[in-house]
Amino acid sequence: MLRKVLASLALSLFLYSPALANSPTKIVVPFAPGGMSDITARILAEGISLETGQPVVVENRPGGFTLVGLEYLLRQPADGRTLFIAAVS
Repeated sequence: MLRKVLASLALSLFLYSPALANSPTKIVVPFAPGGMSDITARILAEGISLETGQPVVVENRPGGFTLVGLEYLLRQPADGRTLFIAAVS
């Protein structure tokens, strides 16, 4: 149930474009693998992949108090195929 709710939330932000069907969607996680942000991203990736039939890749970019991941995100093309997981405390 939680998986479907999270995937639906992500899909509401994610627009499928047939022109970009060959490129995978990326979810950038600015933390090391194994944490809650990483687990959440992998659950979302699985749900989005099942719904769209397209590959979704989780990329962990830890370091610099999330600045490494944010800088990587900003260098990505603005094509709507890159998502970012942020933790708010």
